[in-house]
Parts: sequence; C-alpha cells; structure tokens
Amino acid sequence: MCKFEPKLLLMERRMTGNCHVRCGAGENSEIISKSYLSSSFEMVATAMEKKRLGLISKGCIVVPKHLTLQMASEWIRLYPNAKLLVARPEDFEKSNRQKFIARCVTGEYDAVIMSFTQFERIPMSDEYRKQFMERELNEIMNALEEVDSTDRVSVKSLERQKMKLEERLEKLTSSKKDNSLCFEKLGFDYLVCDEAHNYKNCFVATKMSNVAGVQTTAAQKSEDMLMKTQYLNNKYGCNNILYATGTPVSNSMVELYVMQRYLRPDLLKKAGVENFDDWASTFGEVVSQLEMKPAGDGYRMKNRFSKFVNIPELMQMYKEFADIQTADMLKLDVPDLKTGKPIIISAKPDDRQKAYMKELAARSEAIHNGNVDPSVDNMLRITHEARLLGLDSRCIFQNVEPSPDSKVMKLLDNLEQNYHDTAEQKGAQIVFCDIAINEDAEHFSVYEAIKSDLVKRGIPREEICFAGDAKTDRARAEMFEQLRNGEKRFIIASTSKLGTGANVQDKICAIHHLDIPWKPSDLTQQDGRGVRQGNNFDEIGIYHYLTEETFDGYMMGIITNKAKFINQIMTSKDPVRVSEDVDEMVLTYSEMQAIATGNPLIKEKISLDNDIAMLKTLEAEHKKSVFKMQELAERKLPVMIDNYADLLQKASADIKAFQEQHPDNAEFSIEIGGKFFDERAEAGEHIEKAIIKCSTTGESVKLGKYFGFDVSIEKNPANSSFFEAGTPCVAVLQGNLKYTSEVSLGNNIGNIRRIENLAGSQINQKIQQFSASLEKAKNDLEEAKSNVSKPFERSAELDEKIKRIAVVNAELSKSSNDEQIPVSDTPAQDEPIDIAPKVMITMPTPAMTMANADRMNATPQREVIPSPQLDKLENPYKTKHKSR
Repeated sequence: MCKFEPKLLLMERRMTGNCHVRCGAGENSEIISKSYLSSSFEMVATAMEKKRLGLISKGCIVVPKHLTLQMASEWIRLYPNAKLLVARPEDFEKSNRQKFIARCVTGEYDAVIMSFTQFERIPMSDEYRKQFMERELNEIMNALEEVDSTDRVSVKSLERQKMKLEERLEKLTSSKKDNSLCFEKLGFDYLVCDEAHNYKNCFVATKMSNVAGVQTTAAQKSEDMLMKTQYLNNKYGCNNILYATGTPVSNSMVELYVMQRYLRPDLLKKAGVENFDDWASTFGEVVSQLEMKPAGDGYRMKNRFSKFVNIPELMQMYKEFADIQTADMLKLDVPDLKTGKPIIISAKPDDRQKAYMKELAARSEAIHNGNVDPSVDNMLRITHEARLLGLDSRCIFQNVEPSPDSKVMKLLDNLEQNYHDTAEQKGAQIVFCDIAINEDAEHFSVYEAIKSDLVKRGIPREEICFAGDAKTDRARAEMFEQLRNGEKRFIIASTSKLGTGANVQDKICAIHHLDIPWKPSDLTQQDGRGVRQGNNFDEIGIYHYLTEETFDGYMMGIITNKAKFINQIMTSKDPVRVSEDVDEMVLTYSEMQAIATGNPLIKEKISLDNDIAMLKTLEAEHKKSVFKMQELAERKLPVMIDNYADLLQKASADIKAFQEQHPDNAEFSIEIGGKFFDERAEAGEHIEKAIIKCSTTGESVKLGKYFGFDVSIEKNPANSSFFEAGTPCVAVLQGNLKYTSEVSLGNNIGNIRRIENLAGSQINQKIQQFSASLEKAKNDLEEAKSNVSKPFERSAELDEKIKRIAVVNAELSKSSNDEQIPVSDTPAQDEPIDIAPKVMITMPTPAMTMANADRMNATPQREVIPSPQLDKLENPYKTKHKSR
C-alpha cells in the first residue's frame, strides 16, 4: 500500500484505478505523459497491480543509468514493502555474472531494476537470435522481390543489408559463446521501459531505402529491444510490456510505426499494415523536393518521407494502446511560468560575430558555386561553426574579451539576479548547453567561463556544479540531493546529462536554455526538470537566449515548426488530417545568405525562390499524380475489377455446388481414404492421425472429400518455432478456391466442426469480401477518372509569385552593387565574386580563417564580405574543427 502522504496517496489511487482498467484489458501499453509522478507512479502501480492479480511473476524495469537508484527509491516511496533487486554495475562483471543470474532466477522479487546498458548486455540466446535474423533476411528477400528492378538505388541498398545480415548470421553460427546470461533464462515475464524513445531507431525492411526520413539501419540497442519484445509478445501475447515516455515523437512520425511494432504488432497485422511499406503508403506520402547537392554544385530532386495523411485514423490505432496525458488534460500542480510564457533574451552580435557571419556567407557562396571540395568545406561544417558563433564569439576567437551585450553576459546577469532574489528559499538554477563544453588549448569552454564569472561576482564556487562531474550513480545521487536541498545553487548541464528523468525539481527557480537543441523533445525534457510536481516555487522562469543575425534565429524557427508538427498529432483534441514533417537543421546557401544580409529585398527574393521551387515541385507532383490516376483508370483498376469479378464468380460457384450436394438438414458425412463416416468422433480420429503424420514429415496428407470438396491436412505456413503464430497444421477444403482452418491434436470433434464451418461460413465470407473489394475498385475507378481532369490547385499562386520575383529582380538590379544578389547561375571558375567593399582573402579554401588567409597566395583569390575590424581580428578558428 502507498505510504500515507496525501499527494502520493491521491496519485496512487488514480494510477491504481488506471491500472485496473489497463490490467483488465491486458494489452501492452505506452504511457505518454508530461508528468514525472504520473508516468513513474503509473509504471510502478501497473507492475504491482499485475503482480497482485497474479498476471505476472517478475518484472524487468529498464531506466536510464542515472535513474536506477531514483526509480528504486520512488518504488519504495510508493510501496514500502515491495521487494526489489537493483542491478549494480559490478553485477555484470564476469566474476559476478553467475551470482546475479542466480539471484534473478531464484529470488522472489516484485521487480528487477536495471539500466539501459545493463539491459542491452543481456542478449537473447544464439538460437533465438539466429531465427530472428533469418526472419529479417526473409523480409529483405521479400522486399527485393517486390522492388522495381529499374530502381537500382533501392536494389543496391537492400542487397547491402542482405549481405551484412548474412555475414552476421554466419558469424553467429560459427562462433561459440557463453549463453549462461540470456534473457530467456532470467524468468522475466513483464518488461517496463522508461524513456522508451531511446529505442526509436529500429531497422525496417523497405523498398524506400532511397527516401530520406526512413530509417533503414538499426541501432544495435533497438534491434536487441525488438528481439526481446517479440519474444515476450509471442510467449505471452501482446499483454506483458509497458513503455513510458514524455516524447513519443522526437523527430519524425516514422517513430510511431516503430513503437507500434514493439508494443502492438497485432494491431498492425489486423489493419493490414504490418509491413512498413504498407504502413507508409497508408499514412504517409513521399514528397519530392529541390535540395542542394552535397558538393554545392547545383540542385537535385530529393525524395523525402515527410508528408503524413490519414492522421486521425493513425492516432485512433495508436491510442488503442497509448495512454496520452497532455498538459491540458492533467492540470498538474506545477509552477506557473513567469510572465505566463518563456522569456526570450535577445543579444546583439558583436563586430567579430558580424564579420565571421559574412565570412561564413562567402564560404557558402563558394560551396554553392561548386568551387570547394566537400572534404574541405561543406554546409554541415558551416552549420556547426555558425552554431558556435551564435553561442559566443570566444568559441571562434578564443582569447578575446566578451561583449557586454552578448547572450552569455545576459545569462550571467539573470543568474546573479535570480540567485539574490531567491536567497531565502535557496533557489537553484539550471543552465542547459550542448556545445563548447570541454576546454583545452584549442577550444573555449562556455561552462568554465560561466563558472569563473559567477565566482568573480561573489558566488561561492562550491555552490556551482557541472552535471558531468558526477561519474558514478552514487555521486550523481549526492549531487541531485544537494540541488534539492539548496546546497548547490547552479548546475550547468547538457541534454544527455540532465535532460531526462533527473529528479532535482524541489528548488528549481529558473531554467536557462543557452543554446538551442536539435529536437523539440529536448526542450520538453529540459523544461521538465523544473516544471513538475514537487517544486516548492509557485513560479519558474524559463529563459531562451538568442543572438540576432546568427544561426540562433534560424534554429529556433525550425525547432518551433517541429514542435507545431508534433503537437498537431499528440493532442487531446482532434488531430489534423494532413501534416508536414520537418527536415534536419543544416543551413542551405540561401538561408546562410539571408541570415548574413540585412537587405529585405534579398530576403524576399530568397523566400520567393524557395516558394517557387516548392510550387513547381508540387506542380510536377500534380502532373505525376494525374499520370498515376490515368494509369489506374486505364490499366490497373480494370484488371483488378476483372480479378475480383473472377474470384467472386468462383466463390459463388463453390457455395452453389456445396448447397446442391449438401441440402438443408443433411446428415453429417465425410469421405476419408475412400470410406464414408457419419460419426464425427470416428472421423476426427482419422484426422488426428493425419495431423500427426503432417507434423512429423512436413508433407501434406490427402484425406478425401466433403460434399464435393477435396479435403487435406497441410502444415501451417504461419508457424515457426520461436515465432509461432498458430497450430502446427491446417485443414484445407479445395474447390474453385482454397479455404483453410487451424486444426489441433486432442480436439477430434472440434476439428470436424471447423471443416464443416469452412464450407458453411467461410465461402460466404469470401463472397462478401470479394463483393466489397469489387465495389471499392469500381468506386476507385470512377474517382480516378474524375481526378484525371483536375487542374493544379495552386497554379494562380505560382503565377503570382513568378510575377513578383520579376519585380524584385528589377528592383535589385537598380540598387547599388554594395550588396550581393544571390543568383542561380554558377560563375565561371576564374570569375570574381563581387560581394561588397573589397578585401582580398584566399578562397576557395573556406575552412581557412581570416587571419591566415594571406599565407595561401598561390591559390586563386576570391573577394568576400569584409568588416572594418577585419584586419584587427585575432586568429579566429582552426582549420580542423573538433565536434564538441
């Protein structure tokens, strides 16, 4: 029973009520909640309730490494008498492994709690892994058979996947390993996984391997999770798995398919979308977009799985197992936001940032014109430098004084102000930053800079900590306890170190986002460290820091669009029917130029260029769609209609023949081996012998006839040892069409009844199915014919933008030449790039810095955007950059 704390007791009762419903239904589930207590308590209460009802005997609880002890303490906090086994790091060392196995197998535990890494170190047995890989290999082979042979990219990709899988299978078969520690032997019959989005990158066999946005390579941890969930699903039905996450979709809706594959493959199979390509064709569209080539030498059409349709139906299927608790539904007792919304702190760029942004713009120009080898410089590299530059100019120009108006200095002002304002309550603050972490001779650390400046402002050094300083679970628990008690007043952390599950909310008065993460789910997790139950403050400040005219604004715009896209589907309200996914945040040439320039006409021109390219792509897609409709109307659908009509005619002939030979109230009779039987039990004995023979030899056994239909016993094609889907054999009635039903040993009369039902009801079901399919194909034919003549809906918008771009180009041509006008034509190799007031530096070696440019006089020179302070700047950035 829950410990009698009023809030905990109320939450436990609510969670236990949910668990009674969930346990009664029995199916696998996913908890999607923005509430720490809601998700944690629901996991605990569900596991304990299933244990109390006798539905499970022992659960395996998987959490992030830094949350193992915290999960155990929360469990005991809710159920003080629970018996838990918490896996320690040393339990998985070779000398302790057998002891840990013995404790797992023989101990009467309510649950065993372990970290992600420990869970991943418990493999499935070699035999199971072999069969799993053979099944994946069959999926790839099926995809190869279905893919168009002219699509060489997809064929080659599938062939590579097939070869890698065959190599792994060969390696597994030839090697001998210790199988003493395998998942099947530990006695787990229930799996609970917290922060389940950790396993979102899972392999799928697909013909869409040349389509961006589709994951075709699996993370090893995700493949391991898929094996274990399939094992539990096949052994216990889809009843013994529980996932929990606050961010079920972190980047793409393809992750919804992955979660369904883990938890409810039966729903995918029932809906006829078990295969990813079927799922993708039902709920998504491949959109063709113009994108710059990696070498920067022009544009290419890129297929991207980024448009999602039929979202209400998708979410209806998803919500059959997902318990989605949004903030507007929970109405949690959490702190309000100061000012009612996040506080945006905008900083002006200093001269060095402005100058370097122009150099980045010039480098992107060189890449755009194809003058740079991608191994020397590329837009991904420029993106990284632009991100560092937006954080602090010292990330590029290491030994310079920071501008008093920089966002780091504004952060320090806010940290100091909140520190003194909450001195009595000992308010703690979190600073999140994922870049410029480690300091060495070449790299600036914003962490160390913040700490040293806070100390200079009179704040005790011992009150400031870095999340990365805690190297062990015990040290991390002590650090979190100090934050909860107010002994530590500041913690500076990355998303990976503090973004998920950390229980430090008690005295958090402010959260500062110094840089902008890649995914909106990161922001959600970061804010969740303070905006949650148990925080003693009534208000909390959420601060976002942006440097104007840098990459910051672009990243914030993209992450906002991503958040809108995810919120459109993960909502308590009716979701939209169609939604656009968003791409990775890597700068393009046009975006780099737009950030670097202040001319509104240039920005408008870039926007119009992108809009026109998009609309022309949509127009091309419309034409392609019209062609597809025409092909459907003239070729495919008429063939389908003929096929369904033929199948309907054959099924109708079967039911007619059966009714003629089997009049109403006819006595039972079946011919087996040339002998007629009118007793079901006696006939059932002969069928049981046929089942034994078929199961033993694997060959079909012909029995005889049942009112004109040939009867035989065949091996169940859906059956395979670990992935057993049914009984070993099926009974088959063969007329014009084939009708099957499962049969089993020890069920003589039941097997006969199933054969009778085949002729009595399955033929009628086939007739109804073919009739419905025929009617649908006819309706589709009419719709296809009507769509062939539909015009492009946005043709007027395209014409209007083409007219506007002509006006903008004319205006730009009249303006002075002190600003660059981006054009699509590629200049000749020796043609100078006229940009602005002119300072000569070496290009096209864009990675070269402004200070060392004069060392490369042997290379052709290019003109780039200068700054009045250009000659005064120190060595800004090394040629080789380390990702930090």
